[in-house]
Amino acid sequence: MEKMESILDQYLFPEREPVLLLRESSDNEVYLIGTTEKKILRVSKHLPPDDIQFEFEVLAYLKKNGFPVPTWLKTKDDKVSALTDDGRITVVFGFINGYHAVSETIENPNEEQVL
Repeated sequence: MEKMESILDQYLFPEREPVLLLRESSDNEVYLIGTTEKKILRVSKHLPPDDIQFEFEVLAYLKKNGFPVPTWLKTKDDKVSALTDDGRITVVFGFINGYHAVSETIENPNEEQVL
């Protein structure tokens, strides 16, 4: 993959450091960017552009209707995603503090357990 700097240059990040790889799978890489105004950068390895656009539209609809969803950060040229030099799609979200729910211990969580 190209240097991270080239990817970061496509967005207006309030902070560009540190960059921490949170997770890598066969589908994507997920990075945490910054410390104060944290952002999540996802580099998709296989997702087609139409799927990214659909994801953006769903999150925009949910947000418009009062659901708590992460903020989607558009590129400097107002696009919902950017391409890496090798053709992978990148998207950036606002970071949401939270924790992983363990579904094995809570079969039917109530609203308080989910939030």
